[in-house]
Order: sequence, then structure tokens, then C-alpha cells
Amino acid sequence: MFAVRCSVLGILATLTVFAFGLPAVAQADDPPAPDVVTLAATDVTATSANLHAKVTTNNTATTAYFVYGTSPDQLTFKTPAVSLGAGPGEIPLNATLTRLTPATKYYVVAVAENDDWVVTGGGVELQTLQAPEILASSITDVTHKSATLHLTVATHGQATTISGMFGKGLRLVGLTRVTIPIPGGGGTPFGPIAVADGDVAIPLTGLEANANYGWAAEATSVAGSGRNGGTFRSAALFTTPKPRITPAAVPYGSHVTITGTIPKPNQVVTLAEQAFPFTGPIAPLDGVTATTDASGAYVFDLRVERPGAYGVVADGALPLTIRNLTRVRVGAVVTVKLQRARHHRFSVSGRYQPGVEGRVTLYRRGAGRVGDSRSSTNGAFRFPARALRPGKYEVRVTPENSAGYVPGKSVAFTVPRR
Repeated sequence: MFAVRCSVLGILATLTVFAFGLPAVAQADDPPAPDVVTLAATDVTATSANLHAKVTTNNTATTAYFVYGTSPDQLTFKTPAVSLGAGPGEIPLNATLTRLTPATKYYVVAVAENDDWVVTGGGVELQTLQAPEILASSITDVTHKSATLHLTVATHGQATTISGMFGKGLRLVGLTRVTIPIPGGGGTPFGPIAVADGDVAIPLTGLEANANYGWAAEATSVAGSGRNGGTFRSAALFTTPKPRITPAAVPYGSHVTITGTIPKPNQVVTLAEQAFPFTGPIAPLDGVTATTDASGAYVFDLRVERPGAYGVVADGALPLTIRNLTRVRVGAVVTVKLQRARHHRFSVSGRYQPGVEGRVTLYRRGAGRVGDSRSSTNGAFRFPARALRPGKYEVRVTPENSAGYVPGKSVAFTVPRR
């Protein structure tokens, strides 16, 4: 305790000395001075702290308060004085400091005074904490239905969590609160998520295509909170002019080239197929992927083994309309073997691909169908030996299934003259 007679010094200038338990200066006939002890501060945050002291009035009407500052020689701030009366025993003295500067050391002294004495109760130090900060942010992996929010967080040594909200049309007001003017709706919250220093990736899902979104995030610890926010736009659903396939009707197992353009360059595009006749979901073809060049063009080379409609998938957005698909027609590939028998009789046999059920017919050019057709279920066929007139012949195959294959025919073969 450091005590001085008010009649001698009379002003608080004496309190600029950061005193620790100095003895009182008193005469035998002086009234008793109060006793005061400054205690450690509690509940210290980045901008606030609770101060404590204990005072003994020694049965003399006493008031008490705290003085504080950022230097022991500059205790320039004072809390409101509290009347403690003249009761016996120790009386607690408490005060709350607000609007402190984060990460700053403060010096605090409790002061008690009566009509004759001003007494200091020694000094204590407190260090305000530093609230967590969101130093930077970015949005990546934006599609028509999702995005990833990246936050760079500094925790300043405190256990920290991130919470926030995102929504279509979200507005930021001074980064202290958010309003989401969505009629009949609201934003989508995220967190709290325990975080450490560095990058925090937060998935934002359930977005609508081609819409403006806002987000706000708050990093919170016992030291306080730091906020950040921003806006972004979800991607449009992928649309593209109808892909071009060359040629459009091909034999089974042939290669076709699929070309086209997309609105944005440098997107990853994947060839997709929809089963004929446009009734099933689009399924990407494994392994047929490309990145478009600077002009947004793409090209695929595809071995076609069944008919179907083809389009492209770009960065996860599907062309779900028929106008963005183009159809490939696939015909049977027919191979034929001609075998001579007696008396100008010949047999015809062979195979066709794909091996689906189909109707197989032998034709003589200029004369139409020859004999009966034969059906096949595995692609193999045979016409028994018969008398065939000299001339050009071909075998035609009409698949009889729902796979959408178109008819095919063999190359012409010649039945020679005798």
C-alpha cells in the first residue's frame, strides 16, 4: 500500500508512480488510512478485461477506483469511483475495461481514498489478446451447383472456430452482420469448424446455376472475433452448339471424330453418351477426356460399336437437352464367303458384326432377293448350295433389336459364268 495525505499532495499525479506495496506515511494522531490490494485481471480478451481489488476501509467512509494505462508512468485512464462506505472487513472492488487495444500490455493500479488519504494498492500488468483474423479469401472450383471457399486464418495462439453463412443475394453490412433478402428463404450456415493457422477449405453446395452469391465468415476465440466476406457467381449450366460427328453413319467398329466448341476456354471436357432413343441418363465415356485450347475448341476420336447420341460434359455440367447431342448411326459389317458346288451351284456363308439378332437376305443386283432369308442370333449365317445365275450379289443384314443399329450390307461378290 502506498498512502499519502490528501492535504499534502491532494491530486492524482502521485499515482503515476507504479507502486508496489510502499509503506504509508502517517502520524500517530492521523485518522486511519484504508488498505487496498490490486488483484490479477480476469476474462482478458482482445478488447476487454475485468479488474479486481480488495479494500479495507478501517471504518472510514471510502471511495475506490482503478487507474490504468499503457505505461507505468502514464496511468492516464480512470474507472468510475465506487463508494464503499465505512463497513468493516474486506470489500471487493471490480470494474470492466472495454475498448482496449488488442495485443497490448496495460498497467493497472487500484486506488482507495477518504477525506484524509489517497492509497494505492500496488500495480498489476495485463496483456490483451489478439483476436483471430481472416487474412485472405478466395473462391475456387466453381460449378453450376457448388464452389469451395478458401480462408487464410491467423489464430494468434488461441483455439479458434470458423462459422458463417452463404446465400443467393446475400448482403454484407460493415462485415459485422449479414442480411439475406431472399423472399421466403434464408442463407445456408456453415460451421462451427475448428481451425488452425493457414488455409481452411469450406465446401459450398446446393447452389443455383448462374446466380450471384455472397458469403460472410467469422473466426472466433476467447480473444474475440475477426470477420470477412465476399461475393461470387455460380457457373452457368453448360451449353454448347451441337457437336459435329464425321461421318454420321458408320460401319460397326469404325472411328468417328467429334468436334465442337464451348463458351469458355481451358475447361475440362468429357465425351458423354446417351443411349438411344434419348431415354436414359447421360453417362461419361471412360477415358475420353480433353482440355480445350485457348479458342475453346475440342475434338474426340471415338471407336463406335453401338449407335447413340453423343455430347460433352464440361467441368461437371451436363448438356441435358437433345439439341446439344448428335446421333451416330451404326450399321452391320458383313463378310461373305462364296463356295462352288456341282452344276453351277453355290453356297454362301459368313458373319456380321455386331452379333445381334438379325434378318439376313441374299440379293442379286438387278433381280432382287434370291431364295429365302435366314435369321441369325450370333452373327453367323449360311445359305445352302443352290443354283445361282452369274452376276453381282450381296448379303444384306437388318438387325432386329432395340439397340438402334441400322441395316448393313456386304461388299458385292461375283458368281462367275460356267
